[in-house]
Amino acid sequence: MKVKLILPVLVGICLTKIALGQVLEVDTLGSNQANHALTRECTIGLDVFKNFPYLLLGNVVPIPTSESARLHNRGIAEIVIRKQATDRRHWVGLLGYSKSEIVDPNDIERRQEIAGWYGKGGAEWTLGQKKGRSKLGIRGILTYCRSVSDLLYEGPTFGDYRSTRSVNNFGIGFEPYYAFDFFLGSSWLLRWETRWSHHQRVIGKGFTPYYPGVGISFGIYDYVVSGGTTLQLHYRFRSER
Repeated sequence: MKVKLILPVLVGICLTKIALGQVLEVDTLGSNQANHALTRECTIGLDVFKNFPYLLLGNVVPIPTSESARLHNRGIAEIVIRKQATDRRHWVGLLGYSKSEIVDPNDIERRQEIAGWYGKGGAEWTLGQKKGRSKLGIRGILTYCRSVSDLLYEGPTFGDYRSTRSVNNFGIGFEPYYAFDFFLGSSWLLRWETRWSHHQRVIGKGFTPYYPGVGISFGIYDYVVSGGTTLQLHYRFRSER
């Protein structure tokens, strides 16, 4: 009689343990999935290449659009932020500052001091496999550029006339780009990026051979097309969505 009572109790205890184990296993898996869904990759990067070619050349390089003009003392600082939106798309933002000098002994504008801020924002998509290294993106551009020029008007009859002109320029544009990521462990990546910028000046006058955020000018007076390639070093981390 006692055996008949004990067997059902033991069976019940075993079934209860199995059921509880299954519930705990399902809840743990669901919790891991929820935590993964609530985090996305972010990267913060700095440009580590654009200044080096100019330093190696003594910070003096010719300008292709002019026979006598030279670009002096160019310096660029850029910070880039990328935020993962989906498995194959990132939002991208860039803030930069640039300064330089243009010297041309054969032009009325003998010397130009150029400095400006620029912001870029857009999206990029992974090419190929789900976690591929190749990215294709497009960014919008907003720019501010201040140019101060020393002018010399040669006058063989009454002598030379010198003056200074200051111009504030604002512009908009866009740039498609291609990027390839080299992963340096789990926390760092080195990014090679090639862009093709299109820029329209909307406020301000005066030709600027080099425009901050765009590059050396190729195009008509107010519309600039310019390309470039660089390397960025990014730190990778995960953040909440």
